This record gives sequence, structure tokens and C-alpha cells, in this order.
Amino acid sequence: MNEHENLPAPHGASPPAVPSWNGASMAPPEDEAGGGLNLGRYKQALLRRKWLILLLAAAGTAGGAYASRFVEMKYRAQTTVLLGSMSRQDASQGPIQTSDLLGGTDWLSLLNSYEVLDYVAWHERLYLKHAAKDRSVLSTFSLDSTFAPGSYQLRVSRNGRQVELLTAEGVQLEVRRPGEPIGVSRGFVWRPDRSELTAGRVIEFRVTTAREAAGSLRGQLGTSLPKGSSFIAISYTANSPQVAASVVNTAVDRFIEAATALKNAKVVELRDLLEEQLHRAETNLMIADQALQQYRARTITLPREGSALPMTPGLAETTGPITSAYWSLKMQQDALEQDRQRVVAALQGARRDSLSVDAFTLIPSAQQSPELRQALDALATERAGIRALRQSFTDEHAQVQQARARIDELEDKAIPELAGRVIQNIDAQTANLERLIGAAGSEMEDIPVRVAEEWKLKREQNSAERLYMDVRQRFETTRLITDATVPDLQVLDRASPPNRPLSDPRLKLLGIGIALGLGLGIGLAILLDMVDPRLRYAEQVTRGMGLAVVGAVPSVAKPQRRRFLPAPESGKLVIEALRAVRLGLSHAHGSARPLMVTISSPGSGDGKTFITSNLGLTFASAGSSVLLIDGDTRRGDLHRLFDTTRKPGLTDYLAGTVDVDEVIRNTKYDDVDVISSGSRGDRSPELLSSPRMGELLQHIKTRYDVILIDSPPLGAGVDPLLLGTLSGSLLLVVRTGNTERAMAQQKLEMLHRLPIRLLGAVLNGFDATEGYRYYSYMPGYETNEEADADKLLHPAGR
Repeated sequence: MNEHENLPAPHGASPPAVPSWNGASMAPPEDEAGGGLNLGRYKQALLRRKWLILLLAAAGTAGGAYASRFVEMKYRAQTTVLLGSMSRQDASQGPIQTSDLLGGTDWLSLLNSYEVLDYVAWHERLYLKHAAKDRSVLSTFSLDSTFAPGSYQLRVSRNGRQVELLTAEGVQLEVRRPGEPIGVSRGFVWRPDRSELTAGRVIEFRVTTAREAAGSLRGQLGTSLPKGSSFIAISYTANSPQVAASVVNTAVDRFIEAATALKNAKVVELRDLLEEQLHRAETNLMIADQALQQYRARTITLPREGSALPMTPGLAETTGPITSAYWSLKMQQDALEQDRQRVVAALQGARRDSLSVDAFTLIPSAQQSPELRQALDALATERAGIRALRQSFTDEHAQVQQARARIDELEDKAIPELAGRVIQNIDAQTANLERLIGAAGSEMEDIPVRVAEEWKLKREQNSAERLYMDVRQRFETTRLITDATVPDLQVLDRASPPNRPLSDPRLKLLGIGIALGLGLGIGLAILLDMVDPRLRYAEQVTRGMGLAVVGAVPSVAKPQRRRFLPAPESGKLVIEALRAVRLGLSHAHGSARPLMVTISSPGSGDGKTFITSNLGLTFASAGSSVLLIDGDTRRGDLHRLFDTTRKPGLTDYLAGTVDVDEVIRNTKYDDVDVISSGSRGDRSPELLSSPRMGELLQHIKTRYDVILIDSPPLGAGVDPLLLGTLSGSLLLVVRTGNTERAMAQQKLEMLHRLPIRLLGAVLNGFDATEGYRYYSYMPGYETNEEADADKLLHPAGR
């Protein structure tokens, strides 16, 4: 801000203010003086560079918006599956019941098994990785039974007439025309749509194995089954809402299929076993029927022994009660003996190998034992169950180990004990039959041998028929169970494509961009404030330079359009501020008269001439006689402000060419006289140290109450030091945003070594909104007429 911006305004209606000052100097409060965390300073630094912060925030916003174009949206589809009780007993299933399929977290193990995930990965083409923008061109992509995994590129020539398939490293594999199948040599089944193959397009994709894709799916598929709950929550996140919903539904469908197959496997194994037993029983029945029929055919023409009448062989001999009883007992004995031998053989075979359920099933005596039959059914069920479990789990799984333990218990302990009881029962029955047969033996001496043979064949045929009917009944029951067996799972709600993404990364990136821009702007603003070499804050004067603040003059508002004078309220604030400076300077100087002060500044543009001239008018308005001396022999322009001539002036008097009365000029302002700078030359600054300068000051001390010497800036040379030494005191004018602190500090060190009394500093051009609110002036104490406003001056161009 230039000095001419500090022009006071004409009289106006806006209220002036009174200064906030304490004693001879004004000081900021503790937070602005550096006594604590200076939040106010940071605030002003941010306000001062608000446009930089806004620019960086806008740049961050633009960067976030641009980055969001390359981010793919994420969509999550989910469904819920209800688990029912798998241990309910259904009386309609007959004696063969299915046990619990899985329990607890084992359902999650099945859902995350490769039995389910391999199918989902292949069906949903999760082995294919590509960018979302290439989804349409790869929609027809599939794999042959043999293929080569890897990363590939599909590149369309610039003229659009050729399509190349390359590896990720750029090795050419195939060249085709648009619309032709491509990738056949790599096991790809793919015919890209011609409309998708635009000239110069490059499509990058990666092909993996279904197992590798299933492994990735295992970590991406969300499954949860809270403890004690019967609801499995299944979810999947993908770049496409359709893909997310399709993967979830396919996984659920495959999960139910796997559970169905796992549960059916138990009953199917039993059905297959019984079907094999049924075939054997049917074969045995057919053999027994054929043997009986063949025997009867051979003996049909033979006469009855002991009788002259011809009879149908096999009839008369079987009609007597004694004969029937005898042969019935005899055949029962033979059957029991055969059953005993087969039970013993089955137990001996179990010691060498695993126990055969089929061997016991074909033994009538074993089937007549409910306990042994139930144990054999349990063994067959457990064996079927463990085979089904091994399709999805390893031998180390808890379910498999538990099933193995139950099988070992049945094979090694339960069934051998029950088989031993059957042998004991057979032995008891055999002993009883031997006693009955012995009693009836004498009565059967005359029975022909062929009758006994026929009874034996009939007995075997009846036994085979009963066994066949029993096995057939059990087979039909198991077959019905197989057809009706379904897993107790229910899909409550199938997944549908989500309408909204899981989260919008574009907004997040936009927010990150704004945050980064603001953060960078704020950090840069504070950093620039910390390294700013110019004076910005009052504490930099009071604490940094060690100077008391004599007063503060605010900046003048910029003229509005088509106005050449500052706003009236700005002029009143400046007038009120100058009064405060006058009071502070008088108090700092003391009661000695005249008040003689050299006014300087660290550099040019700080407003020292403005302060000197208008401070002189302020003293004059208080009734003091004032002499203003333009000690800036290099560039002084006090004569322009007061409409006087520059020559003859101070340098002319010091050169001895004129008398003192010739250089003192009256002005149009009452009680204000001026000595201009005079003629300029190479030796003009050296004249300030001549004896005549001291004689001049001694002469004018008796004529004026206030003598203000406007000197060059401290950085211009030794002139202000000479004038300050002669006057004995110096007032420093600093301008916020203009004065260089380092230079001011260096010049002050020189002043401390000279016999100069440094009265303090005047803050010029401060802004009450930028950390100088405590130097502002409160409204409500204005005067209605301000005659001094028209007397204030401002130096043009400085």
C-alpha cells in the first residue's frame, strides 16, 4: 500500500474512533505478543493468503475429480439362507432314517469348499480379470478344456483392419481380422464383436485357473453364521451390480446342490447296497425254484415204495404228519448249521478285512436278530455317510473323524458281540432239534430217501423266498427315501442387483482432493507467514525489535469508482490515530521543550513523510508552533505538500549561501513553518554533519514548540543517524506488509550504539481485520465537525 492511500477523508457521517493505548506506548494483548499459542496470528496468515488457499483447494478438487474417473464403483449383493433341523425323524421313511448332515460352522465349511467355489468360479467366469470398460467386449469370452493361463493384450491396429493377440510382454501370439475367432491356440473360445473393436483400442485381460479364481473367491465371498443362529448371510462385492448378484445366486444354488448331493449320498449308498443284495437274493430264489422243479420232474414217474398202486411221487410221501414233522425238524437243523458256519465265516473275514454287511444280510438267522440287523443298518449308514463327507472334506475334518470312530465301534465291538449271541442262539436251537429228531427217528426208517431230498429242496426254496421278500421290502423303502430326501435349506431372499454402490469413491476422492488442497494451502500459508521477511504483526515490533508502539495509523480505504478522495470514515480514523500518536510521542519525549524529534523509517515506502507532515498539523491544531525540516536532502518533497519552493532550503543554508530566515517559509496552515530540502548535489548529505546544522537547531529551538525532522530511510545511508544524533531522539515509522524486519533489526543495532534516544515506533497502514483490532478505534465518540481534516496532507507517489 502506498502512502497516498493514507489520505484522510473530508468530513463525513461515519463515526470516528478513539485509540486503545496504555501510557506512552501501545502494546498488543498477550496472545498477539507471543506469550502463548498465537492463534490470531495463524488466522491472519490464512486470511492474508486466502486466495492462495482457495486456489490450491480448487486444484485439489479438480485433481480429485479427475482421479475419480479412473476409480471403479463397488456393488454388494447379499442373500440369506435359513437352516432347519436336520435331525427330525419321519415315520413315513420306514426303519431306515437319515442322521444329521452337518452342524454349526460346518455349513460354512461346505459353502467355502472347492466343491462349491470351483463351480461358481467357472460358471461366473471369475477366472477372467479385466477393466470395467472392457466388460462388453469380453462378454463372449470362455475357455476350452485346456487353456494357457497368463496376462494378455488384444490390440486393434490403427486402421482397424487387424487384431493382434499378444502376451503382457508384447510377444505376438495370433493375428486375425475383426470378427474372427481369436485365441484358439491358447484355449480361448472367443469371437469379439466387430463393433467393439475400434481402431487403436487396446484390451488388457488376465486368465487364471478356476481353482485360483476359487481361492480368490473364498476370501471375497462374505459368509457369516452367528452362534446360535439358523441364518447364513452370504454377500459378494464386485464392480458390476449384475455380476455381484449373479455370483451370490450361483453360490447359493451350488451350495444347495452340494448339500442335497451330500445328504442323498448316504441314502443312495444304502439303496445301492440293498439293490445288490436284492439281485443276489433273487438269484438264490431262482436257483432254489429250478432245483425243486427239476427234482420233481425227474421223480414224477417213480412209483411209491411199499405200495402196488401207482401214485404221484412226492405227494403221498409228504402227506403224513409224522413225515412232515420229521423232515421239517431235519431241515431246520441243516439250515441252522449252515447259518452258524456262515456267521463264523463272516466274523473270520472281518478280522482279515473290513466287516462285510452283505455277508450278514444273506444269513436268515442274522436277519432274525433285531439288534444285529439294526447294528448292520447303522454300519451301512455310517459307511455311506463317511464316503459322502469325503467328497467335500479331508480325513482330518471333525465330521469325518467322528464318523470313523462310530464305524470302528460297530466293526470291532458291537457287531461281533451281537454275532456271538446269534451263534449261541443257533447252538441252543440245534441242541433242541437234535433231541426232537432222535425221538422221531425210529418212525422214519421206512421213509424213502427221495422224500427227504424233496423236503430239503422245498426248505431251501422257502428260505430263499422269505429272504428275497425281506430284502425287496427294505430296498423299496430306501428307494422312496432317496426320492424324497432334500436338504433342510431355504433361501429367504435371492440376491438382486443393487441400485446403489457400496460406497462412492468418487466423493471420497473429491473430499480427499479438497482436504489435500486445503491442507497444502493452509500449510503453505503458515509456512510463508513464518518465513515472511516483512513486518506483519505488532509483536514483531514490540518483542522482535524491542520498540514501544507510540501509535498506530490505519490504512485508508481505497477510493470508490469516480472518487479521488478516501472515504470520509477513513479520514476520521486517521485523524483520530494521529491524535493518539501526538499524545504518545509527547509522553515518550517528556516535558522538555521544544519537542525535537527525527522521524525515519527502515526503508522507503513506509510513510515517514506522511506521518511527519500530518503529525505536524496535528500538533499545530493543539496550539503548538511547529517547524517541519525536510532532512531528506536526496529525495525530500515536503515543499510539494505545503506548496512552497524547494530552493533555497536546508542544503543552501548549510552551504552558507543563505541566512536562516531565508529558508524558513510560512505555509497556509497556521503555526506551521517548513524548511525544504534545498539544492541537491553530491555533497548534500555531508552538509548535515557540518557545524551550521547544529547552529540551525540551536537557533530554532527558541522559536518553536515542536520541531519535526523528516529524514531519509535508515537504509539510505548515514543521514538519519546524523540527524538523530543532532536532535537527540528518533521516532521510527514502520509499515505493515512493507517494512523488512531483518533490515530494520540491523539498523536498530546501529542506533543502539549512538547517542540517540529511540522514542518508539509508529505502526502505519495497519488493517484492523488483520490482527490489529486492539489498535482500532471504537465508534460513538466522533466529533460532528472536524476542521483539521482539511489540513491533512499526503505525499503523492511515496
